[in-house]
Amino acid sequence: MKKFLFSFLIYFFLINNIASAKIFVNNYYDIFKKYNLSDEYNFQNITSICLEQYKTNNTKIYKNDKGEEIIELENEKGFLNCTYNEILEIIKPIPLVNSLKQKQLEKFILENEITIFRGPDEEKATFVFDNDQYVKFVDNIETGRDGWRWGKVGKPLRVFINGKKTTWKVSADRMALTIKIGKEKAIPFFISYENKKVAQAKRDELIAKKKAREEKAKKEKIAKEKLAKLNERKQNKLDNLDKIVQGNKENYNKLLDIISIKTEMQKNTDELNSILNQYDKTISDIRIEITNFNNFDDVENYQISSNFIDPLNKVLKLSDNNLDKLNSEYEAFKIEKERKRIEEEKRLAEEKIKKEKRLAEEKRKKIEEEKRLAEEKRQALEQKCGQYKVDNSKLDFMGVTAGISWDCFKYIMEKNDFACGHGIIEHLLAGKLSGCKKIGKEGSYISFMETKKSIYFTCGSFKGCDRTLTELAQLIVDKYANKFGSFEMLPHYDSATQSNVYRGSNPKNDQLIEVGKGIFGGTYVLFNQRETLNF
Repeated sequence: MKKFLFSFLIYFFLINNIASAKIFVNNYYDIFKKYNLSDEYNFQNITSICLEQYKTNNTKIYKNDKGEEIIELENEKGFLNCTYNEILEIIKPIPLVNSLKQKQLEKFILENEITIFRGPDEEKATFVFDNDQYVKFVDNIETGRDGWRWGKVGKPLRVFINGKKTTWKVSADRMALTIKIGKEKAIPFFISYENKKVAQAKRDELIAKKKAREEKAKKEKIAKEKLAKLNERKQNKLDNLDKIVQGNKENYNKLLDIISIKTEMQKNTDELNSILNQYDKTISDIRIEITNFNNFDDVENYQISSNFIDPLNKVLKLSDNNLDKLNSEYEAFKIEKERKRIEEEKRLAEEKIKKEKRLAEEKRKKIEEEKRLAEEKRQALEQKCGQYKVDNSKLDFMGVTAGISWDCFKYIMEKNDFACGHGIIEHLLAGKLSGCKKIGKEGSYISFMETKKSIYFTCGSFKGCDRTLTELAQLIVDKYANKFGSFEMLPHYDSATQSNVYRGSNPKNDQLIEVGKGIFGGTYVLFNQRETLNF
């Protein structure tokens, strides 16, 4: 049936525009099921009538992303009212066909409260019948009462409404009734009903709750009005306090000025500050006391004393607190203070000059001492190292000459326009090297590197680096042969350096000497060892 419903709606009308209200088909179909009209004929007929009446260019029927079937149209209320009216026309009582007889109807109206309505959004009226009259309620409020009786011919139910005699007929399924006035056409209504005792209990509960809400609202209103009156009176008291404070504002500010001046002049202000603090505290305490009153009479009977201003005003009358006199003293104080400031600045400036002279003298003496020590060092080096000479035709300056020390090596090289030091040269593979570099000539250097297992010598492009490798190696052999034993020099091609090198080894001590051309130019000597050599 559900699949049929949706298929029918799609077949009846489909326009792909946007509408303003949504009706879920499942919910819409429930209306028909409630009144036993879920058959295809009644659903199709009523839906067709109402869609035809309320369709617009914005109407559409579709499924959402959850698979729910939806009708969208502009006048949702009109469409639903139409649906209910058409349903009423079908389920309404018809004499001798589907209406209750007298005994059934009498039992029905005397045992139950009857509520009638035209549609879900229409006014609902509840009728409570007893043996000779009824009471009408709208929203649990009594709106009228009148009589009822049985008619003579056919025993119809006669109900008097607003002085007019009406005829009531109730359907056998108790879902609808019709009300007819005179010769006018009978008007159908939906019916809902509930047992009188149950309904009365609910009504009594609702009335009690309503009464309780009203009583609560009344009490809250009274309390609110009382609070507003209390707060108004509190504010009046606070306003009176503000008047007193404002009236003494000039003296208050005068005391502030006196305290400020005396503080600048480094005079004792403890008593004045105490009076001022007490003055402020008293005002604050009065405000808190008034604010905390919860009783109107307490506020009304509370009297604000202005005595708290007396200590403040009294201290202003003392000769020591004469503001005019203090201002004169203060002017003289400022002049004297400025004079002392100028004198202090002058004194500090003089001390600064003296200090600068003293530091300059100390610096001069230090420089002279450094010069003296440097000269003494130079003379000592000259005496120690003067025997060594640099011969660019030999490689003695590389340090392979027996007995030369680093300080002598450095001394001799620096005399020949080299800059020497530890880490002075950076080698791409070896890292930072110690040695000497020709000043102003890029690539002219001699260096060495000490590690735990080797000493590495290299030299750059200056004269003397083109000595034969065998002669250079022999110098190394001559120097260290006695310490490590004899070495045998053999030619060898080194693929790493892409050059012919000579290697000498001592199998006993696993020592190695390697002499060759460096990867980036220049001559190198590599002395591998187990023990560190001191250069």
